[in-house]
Amino acid sequence: MKRFKQFIHTTSDVFRIYWEIAPGLTIGVLVTQIFSQLQGIVTAYLTGIFIDRTLNVITVTKDIGQIVPIAILIGMSFLLFDVIGILNNYFLSLLSSQDSYKIKLKQTDFMVRLGIPQMENPDLTNKSTRFNEVFGNMNQQLTLSIDLISMVVSTFAFGIAVYTFAPVIVFAVLTLFVFKFLNNGRFINQAWRLNLEHTEERRNANSSISSLAEPGSLKEILLSDGTNLLRRKFVEFFEWYISAYRKLRTRWIIFENLQVFGDAAIFTSGILLLIKKAIEGTMSIGGVTFYLRSLGSFSDQLSSLSYRISRAIDSSIRLQDALELFELYEPEVDGTKVLITEGKPPEIKIDDIAFTYPNGIHPVIKNLSLDFKPGEKVAIVGENGAGKTTLVKLITRIYRPQEGKIILRNVNLNDIKRESLNKKFGVLFQDFNSYGNLTVSENIQMGKTSRKVDNDLIEKALIKADAMGFVEKYPKKLDQVLSERYKGGVRPSGGQWQKIAIARFFYRNAPVLILDEPTASIDAISEAEIFNNIYRFMDGKTVIIISHRFSTVRNADRILVLDKGRIIEEGSHEELLAIDGKYARMYRLQAKGYV
Repeated sequence: MKRFKQFIHTTSDVFRIYWEIAPGLTIGVLVTQIFSQLQGIVTAYLTGIFIDRTLNVITVTKDIGQIVPIAILIGMSFLLFDVIGILNNYFLSLLSSQDSYKIKLKQTDFMVRLGIPQMENPDLTNKSTRFNEVFGNMNQQLTLSIDLISMVVSTFAFGIAVYTFAPVIVFAVLTLFVFKFLNNGRFINQAWRLNLEHTEERRNANSSISSLAEPGSLKEILLSDGTNLLRRKFVEFFEWYISAYRKLRTRWIIFENLQVFGDAAIFTSGILLLIKKAIEGTMSIGGVTFYLRSLGSFSDQLSSLSYRISRAIDSSIRLQDALELFELYEPEVDGTKVLITEGKPPEIKIDDIAFTYPNGIHPVIKNLSLDFKPGEKVAIVGENGAGKTTLVKLITRIYRPQEGKIILRNVNLNDIKRESLNKKFGVLFQDFNSYGNLTVSENIQMGKTSRKVDNDLIEKALIKADAMGFVEKYPKKLDQVLSERYKGGVRPSGGQWQKIAIARFFYRNAPVLILDEPTASIDAISEAEIFNNIYRFMDGKTVIIISHRFSTVRNADRILVLDKGRIIEEGSHEELLAIDGKYARMYRLQAKGYV
C-alpha cells in the first residue's frame, strides 16, 4: 500500500511538471491514448457481428447488401483508430522534444540556488547522481501512467464482456493477476534496492573511467601508467553489479514461467466453455468469436497490466527518490538588502569569524577579525592550508562563517541580496574556469554578462592581461573557439588560459578585486607587466591579492601573514622585514632560491 501511495504521489508530481511544460500536449497524449486502447474491443465486437451476418447471408438470405454497412463500419473504425494513433505519436513526439532540456534546466537552476556548501554534501551528490540517471524516466513515467489509465479502461471493457458468459473465469484471471502483481513488485523492489545501495560505488567507478576520456587528465594518467588501475576499478564494480543483477533476474524469470501455466489453464477452460455454448446452440459463431477475442485480450491485458503497474511503481520509486532532490534540500536563503553606490568599493569588516568545512575536523579560520579599507591594496601570504582561499570564499559568501560576522558598508553580508553582492566583487581563483566551447570574446564576456558586448573593452582587457599578442595570431581573432574538440578550434597553453582569465577579471572591473594565485602559470616578465597594470588601472578599487611570490605582494599597501586561520603578522613589506618574523623568513628563503 505504501508503494502504491508513492506511485500516486510521484505520478501526480510528474503530471504537474508536464502540465507546466505543455498542458495542451499532455491532454492530447492522454485522450488519444485512452481512445486508441478501445480499438481491440470495438474491432472484436464488429467482427463478431460481421461473421454472424455473413453466415446468415450465405445460408439464408443470399443478400450481400446486408454485409456492406457492417463492412463499411469496420473500415471506418480502422481509419478512425489509425488517425488517433497518428495523433498520439504526434503529441508524444512534440512533448518528448522539449521535456528533457526543461527538466534538466529545472534541476540546474535548483542546484545553483542551493549554494556550494550543500552541493558538496555527499548525500546530495548521490541523490543528484541518481536524478541524472533517471530523470529521462520522467517521460517514461508519464507514458506508463497514461498507458495504465487507458489499459484499465480497455481491460474493464473486456472484463465486462467475459463476465457475461463466465464470471468464474474473471475471478480466476483476477486472482492470477494479483499473484503476478505482488511477485513482480517484489523483484522490482529488490532490483531498485540493489541500484540504490551502491550509488556511491557506481559514481566512483564512473568517475574513474571518465578520467580516461578527458585529454586534460589523460596525459598524466598515460605518463604514470595509471590506465590499468582506473580501468580495473570500473570493470570490477560493474562485473560484480551485473553478476548480482543476473542472479536476481534468474529468480524472477522462474516465477514468470510458473505464471504462464496458470494463464494457459484459464484460457483453455474459457475456450472449452465457449465450445460447449456453441454446441448447445446458446451462442452464435460471431458471439464465440467476440467472446474468444475478449477472453484472450482480457487475460493478456491483465498480464501486461500487472507488469506495467510494477514497472510504473518501480519507476515512481526511482523518480520519487530523484524528485526528493527538490523536497529535502532547501535553497540557500538569500538576503533582501541592496547595496547602494554600486561603483564604489565598500569597507569590509570581519568580526571574530570562525569556520570549519562540512565534515571537517579542525577549524580553518579561528577568531579572525580584520578590516579592508576602500581602495586599499592588500596582500595575503601564508603556507598552504593557512586559510587564505577560505577567507576569500567567506568574504564573497560562497561559504558562511559558523561564528562571527562579515560587514559590508554597515550591512551584514548574510542580509545582502546575492545579485547586489556579486556586483561588488571580481574574483580570480587559482582553479579558474576555462570555457573551451566558447570563443575568446565570450570567455571575456563571462566576466560581466550583464554588460552590452563592447569589443573595445574586451581588447583593452586582453592588452592589460598581456594576452592580445597571442589572440591576434588566432585565425578568427576574438571569435576563435578555444578547444580543439570543435571544428576550427585551437587549444591555448596553460599560461595563455590564465591570461584570458585575467583579461576576464579586468573586463569585470568590479569595485573589489580578489586574485588568488593569479599568475601561477605565467612567466616572470608577463607577471610583472600584469601586476603593473593592476596597480596602475585599479586605482580607487580595493584589491586583495593571495600569492606565494613576494615580488607580487611587496608593493601592496598592507601585507597580512596568515597561519592556521589567524593573522600573526601585519604591515608593509619593509615593516614585516623589520619585525624579522615568519614573513621575513619566508621572504629570505625565496630570495635565496632565486640567488
